[in-house]
Amino acid sequence: MTLMKLGSEETVNLLIAHRTEPPLQVERVVKVLDSTHTVEYLHKYLDGLFQKDPKAGGQYHQRQVELYATYDKEKLLPFLRSCTDIPLQKALQVCEKHNRYEEMVFLLARMGNPKAALELVIKKLEDVDKAIEFAMEEGDDDLWDALIHLSISNPSKFIDLFFF
Repeated sequence: MTLMKLGSEETVNLLIAHRTEPPLQVERVVKVLDSTHTVEYLHKYLDGLFQKDPKAGGQYHQRQVELYATYDKEKLLPFLRSCTDIPLQKALQVCEKHNRYEEMVFLLARMGNPKAALELVIKKLEDVDKAIEFAMEEGDDDLWDALIHLSISNPSKFIDLFFF
């Protein structure tokens, strides 16, 4: 781990470049980084590994959700969009814990619950334009009905809806 302190980016690149060699295999590097409580370095390593070879660290993708939510929030949604092998319910729990509402909207829609996703857009993000865009993308008449119902119950918040 002394290498990481000398230059984490260079060290990560070196570890990734030699990830198939016995002393530097992914599982071993992850185990060492995890056991030495260098979780931020673990995040940097797994992030770099995912950028280079998304399948190489597949067994750690669920862990990466937590790491992105903690250390690199702006990369969380792109990671979730490109990763198809994570348990969605567990990812949703991580996003709930970290109040990552945009990511929760994405996950709920992916899990087949667009109404809950729309409700989050309206109640937590408070973004009428995004709610309209979401309803259009989903192409679900029930979402429009829900959006109209919410606009009737709180017209000041949804004035934009009437001018769409």
